[in-house]
Amino acid sequence: MSRVREERGAVLVIVAISLPILLLISALVVDVGDWYTHKRQLQNRADAGALAAGAAYEKVWPACISPAGAARTSALTEITVAANQFAGNPNPYNSGGVVYNPAVTPP
Repeated sequence: MSRVREERGAVLVIVAISLPILLLISALVVDVGDWYTHKRQLQNRADAGALAAGAAYEKVWPACISPAGAARTSALTEITVAANQFAGNPNPYNSGGVVYNPAVTPP
């Protein structure tokens, strides 16, 4: 019988060819899932910051529409602090407040 016709070892060849392909596909699936999770977390942070800034603006809006001065600056600072507390500080090395959003992870 010819060696070309023998079927012994055929499974080994099939596994050797398909295993790297399956590993690459599984790595791609994990990466794409991570991308979507990261995108969702960023959107949650942006939404939380916008809602917090809106709630803070509701409290201090008369000072925001007043002429420039200490009251206006204080009101704008209060809005910024509220947004950073819920969305995360864009400068983590200079954080000076408490973060209330548990979805915000440290860098």
